[in-house]
Amino acid sequence: MKFFTLLLILLSGCAFEHKKEGAAGASASGRVQPLNRPVGYAEVMQAVIAPRCLSCHSAAGGNKGGINLEDFARTAPLAPLILNSVVEVRSMPPGQSLSSEELSLVASWVQQGASVNGSRDGRASAPLLYVQWPKVQEVFAKSCYDCHSAPNPDAGLDLTSLTEVRLNISKIFDSAIVVRGMPLDPYPPLSIEEREILAKWIVLGMPE
Repeated sequence: MKFFTLLLILLSGCAFEHKKEGAAGASASGRVQPLNRPVGYAEVMQAVIAPRCLSCHSAAGGNKGGINLEDFARTAPLAPLILNSVVEVRSMPPGQSLSSEELSLVASWVQQGASVNGSRDGRASAPLLYVQWPKVQEVFAKSCYDCHSAPNPDAGLDLTSLTEVRLNISKIFDSAIVVRGMPLDPYPPLSIEEREILAKWIVLGMPE
């Protein structure tokens, strides 16, 4: 499925170290150089996302990989995935890595919290370094457990079960992060922070 193809690409990288010497966007040490100033969404959209990503990741481009990056609400929750595939693995955009300036812009935006206006002083925010199952349970408990829990979960999907969540992660990812059709009214939609927790947990391999 498209989701698992994307996820396999995302999971193949590590940290900011790129393994190929002289790769585009790498300094002499192979690391991306962060910017010492605030980086907001509008700047990243104008300089990187619009010219380098929207030809594929937009409604007009067919939302390839099930990803739409046309607005902040859909892009920010995917920040951990974007960081991995664009900066760490450099598998996106396909065929040509971003320039060193573009890589620094994306990395700085994500490190600063993937916010609208960026960090006020240009410093990195506290990152979501490691997300485990209990943190994901907190997200599900807020808006999902009333319908998706034993003994009679809606659609046969019990979100209190780690095994069930892992088996159905493609469906969960699509409905909660990509399409954002869940949870249904009257429950509030997942916040950007909650979607980021879920996305980061998936990137990490859904640890217990």
